[in-house]
Amino acid sequence: MAGLLHVYIGYGKGKSTAALGLLLRSAGHGNRVLYGQFLKSGRSGELTVLPKLSDNVKVWQPAVYLQKFFRNLSPEEQEEMTRAQRATVEEMAAEMEGGGYGLVIMDEVLDLADLGIVTEAELISLAGRRPEGTELVFTGHNAGPDIIALADYVTEFNARKHPYNEGVPARRGVEF
Repeated sequence: MAGLLHVYIGYGKGKSTAALGLLLRSAGHGNRVLYGQFLKSGRSGELTVLPKLSDNVKVWQPAVYLQKFFRNLSPEEQEEMTRAQRATVEEMAAEMEGGGYGLVIMDEVLDLADLGIVTEAELISLAGRRPEGTELVFTGHNAGPDIIALADYVTEFNARKHPYNEGVPARRGVEF
Protein backbone atom coordinates (compact mmCIF):
# COMPACT_ATOMS: atom_id res chain seq x y z
CA MET A 1 0.00 0.00 0.00
CA ALA A 2 1.28 3.45 -0.86
CA GLY A 3 2.18 5.78 1.95
CA LEU A 4 0.43 9.13 1.87
CA LEU A 5 1.70 12.71 2.15
CA HIS A 6 0.32 14.80 5.01
CA VAL A 7 0.74 18.60 4.95
CA TYR A 8 0.00 20.62 8.07
CA ILE A 9 0.15 24.38 7.46
CA GLY A 10 -0.94 27.70 8.89
CA TYR A 11 -0.21 30.26 11.54
CA GLY A 12 -2.17 28.54 14.28
CA LYS A 13 -0.76 26.45 17.11
CA GLY A 14 -0.94 22.70 16.68
CA LYS A 15 0.93 21.64 13.54
CA SER A 16 3.82 20.02 15.37
CA THR A 17 1.49 18.72 18.05
CA ALA A 18 -0.69 17.02 15.42
CA ALA A 19 2.37 15.47 13.82
CA LEU A 20 3.52 14.19 17.22
CA GLY A 21 0.07 12.72 17.84
CA LEU A 22 0.40 10.79 14.58
CA LEU A 23 3.88 9.68 15.70
CA LEU A 24 2.43 8.29 18.94
CA ARG A 25 -0.31 6.46 17.10
CA SER A 26 2.06 4.98 14.53
CA ALA A 27 4.70 3.94 17.10
CA GLY A 28 1.94 2.48 19.27
CA HIS A 29 1.16 0.09 16.41
CA GLY A 30 4.79 -0.98 16.17
CA ASN A 31 5.78 1.13 13.17
CA ARG A 32 9.26 2.59 12.88
CA VAL A 33 9.12 6.39 12.98
CA LEU A 34 11.68 9.00 11.94
CA TYR A 35 11.14 12.50 13.36
CA GLY A 36 13.15 15.63 12.63
CA GLN A 37 12.75 19.32 13.41
CA PHE A 38 13.90 22.28 11.37
CA LEU A 39 14.31 25.93 12.35
CA LYS A 40 13.72 25.27 16.03
CA SER A 41 15.83 25.84 19.12
CA GLY A 42 16.33 22.23 20.20
CA ARG A 43 14.69 22.97 23.56
CA SER A 44 11.34 21.34 22.76
CA GLY A 45 10.30 18.84 25.39
CA GLU A 46 9.50 16.15 22.85
CA LEU A 47 13.18 15.85 21.93
CA THR A 48 13.98 14.44 25.36
CA VAL A 49 11.07 12.03 25.65
CA LEU A 50 10.71 10.68 22.10
CA PRO A 51 13.83 8.48 22.14
CA LYS A 52 12.61 6.96 25.41
CA LEU A 53 9.20 5.98 24.03
CA SER A 54 10.29 3.13 21.84
CA ASP A 55 13.24 1.69 20.01
CA ASN A 56 11.06 2.27 16.93
CA VAL A 57 11.28 6.08 17.25
CA LYS A 58 14.38 7.79 15.87
CA VAL A 59 14.89 11.52 16.32
CA TRP A 60 17.02 13.18 13.67
CA GLN A 61 18.57 16.40 14.90
CA PRO A 62 20.41 19.08 12.96
CA ALA A 63 24.02 19.86 13.84
CA VAL A 64 23.06 23.48 14.59
CA TYR A 65 19.88 24.74 16.24
CA LEU A 66 18.44 28.23 16.01
CA GLN A 67 18.78 30.44 19.04
CA LYS A 68 16.68 33.23 17.50
CA PHE A 69 14.46 33.67 14.46
CA PHE A 70 16.25 33.08 11.15
CA ARG A 71 15.46 36.61 9.97
CA ASN A 72 17.30 37.98 13.05
CA LEU A 73 20.53 36.10 12.31
CA SER A 74 23.57 37.82 10.85
CA PRO A 75 24.39 36.97 7.22
CA GLU A 76 27.16 34.65 8.43
CA GLU A 77 24.82 32.91 10.88
CA GLN A 78 22.18 32.56 8.14
CA GLU A 79 24.75 30.95 5.87
CA GLU A 80 25.79 28.50 8.60
CA MET A 81 22.16 27.71 9.41
CA THR A 82 21.33 27.24 5.73
CA ARG A 83 24.14 24.69 5.35
CA ALA A 84 23.11 22.83 8.52
CA GLN A 85 19.40 22.74 7.62
CA ARG A 86 20.05 21.59 4.02
CA ALA A 87 22.39 18.87 5.28
CA THR A 88 19.73 17.68 7.72
CA VAL A 89 17.10 17.47 4.95
CA GLU A 90 19.49 15.45 2.79
CA GLU A 91 20.51 13.17 5.68
CA MET A 92 16.88 12.56 6.69
CA ALA A 93 15.93 11.80 3.08
CA ALA A 94 18.71 9.21 2.84
CA GLU A 95 17.67 7.68 6.18
CA MET A 96 14.03 7.58 5.02
CA GLU A 97 14.97 5.86 1.77
CA GLY A 98 16.88 3.08 3.47
CA GLY A 99 15.44 2.89 6.96
CA GLY A 100 12.21 0.90 6.69
CA TYR A 101 10.10 3.60 8.36
CA GLY A 102 6.31 3.52 8.43
CA LEU A 103 6.18 7.26 9.22
CA VAL A 104 8.59 10.13 8.59
CA ILE A 105 7.88 13.59 10.03
CA MET A 106 9.77 16.66 8.81
CA ASP A 107 8.58 19.33 11.22
CA GLU A 108 8.80 22.91 9.84
CA VAL A 109 10.44 21.73 6.61
CA LEU A 110 7.98 23.83 4.59
CA ASP A 111 9.42 26.94 6.24
CA LEU A 112 12.79 26.02 4.75
CA ALA A 113 11.18 26.43 1.32
CA ASP A 114 9.68 29.78 2.36
CA LEU A 115 13.17 30.96 3.32
CA GLY A 116 14.78 29.63 0.12
CA ILE A 117 16.93 27.11 2.01
CA VAL A 118 15.39 24.30 -0.06
CA THR A 119 13.07 24.54 -3.02
CA GLU A 120 9.55 23.27 -3.34
CA ALA A 121 10.82 21.08 -6.20
CA GLU A 122 13.37 19.49 -3.84
CA LEU A 123 10.62 18.69 -1.31
CA ILE A 124 8.45 17.22 -4.06
CA SER A 125 11.38 15.09 -5.19
CA LEU A 126 11.99 13.99 -1.60
CA ALA A 127 8.32 13.00 -1.25
CA GLY A 128 8.60 10.96 -4.43
CA ARG A 129 11.60 9.06 -3.08
CA ARG A 130 9.83 7.72 -0.01
CA PRO A 131 9.57 3.94 0.03
CA GLU A 132 6.29 2.18 -0.66
CA GLY A 133 4.09 2.35 2.43
CA THR A 134 5.92 5.23 4.14
CA GLU A 135 3.66 8.01 5.39
CA LEU A 136 5.37 11.40 5.15
CA VAL A 137 4.44 14.56 7.07
CA PHE A 138 5.56 18.08 6.16
CA THR A 139 4.68 20.93 8.52
CA GLY A 140 5.19 24.67 8.23
CA HIS A 141 3.42 27.96 7.78
CA ASN A 142 2.84 27.72 4.01
CA ALA A 143 2.91 25.21 1.21
CA GLY A 144 3.14 26.03 -2.45
CA PRO A 145 0.43 24.97 -4.89
CA ASP A 146 2.44 22.02 -6.22
CA ILE A 147 2.91 20.55 -2.75
CA ILE A 148 -0.78 21.11 -2.00
CA ALA A 149 -1.68 19.32 -5.24
CA LEU A 150 0.65 16.41 -4.44
CA ALA A 151 -0.52 16.00 -0.83
CA ASP A 152 -3.13 13.46 0.20
CA TYR A 153 -3.99 15.34 3.40
CA VAL A 154 -3.83 19.12 3.79
CA THR A 155 -4.83 20.56 7.13
CA GLU A 156 -4.65 24.27 7.83
CA PHE A 157 -4.29 25.59 11.39
CA ASN A 158 -5.59 29.13 11.85
CA ALA A 159 -5.09 31.15 15.01
CA ARG A 160 -8.14 33.09 16.06
CA LYS A 161 -6.48 34.03 19.31
CA HIS A 162 -3.01 33.37 20.70
CA PRO A 163 -1.41 34.59 23.95
CA TYR A 164 1.82 35.47 22.09
CA ASN A 165 -0.09 38.33 20.45
CA GLU A 166 -0.84 39.64 23.94
CA GLY A 167 2.82 39.58 24.95
CA VAL A 168 2.90 36.14 26.59
CA PRO A 169 6.16 34.44 25.61
CA ALA A 170 6.37 30.80 24.55
CA ARG A 171 5.93 28.59 27.61
CA ARG A 172 7.97 25.51 28.42
CA GLY A 173 5.86 22.37 28.20
CA VAL A 174 3.14 24.08 26.14
CA GLU A 175 4.72 25.83 23.15
CA PHE A 176 8.08 24.08 23.36
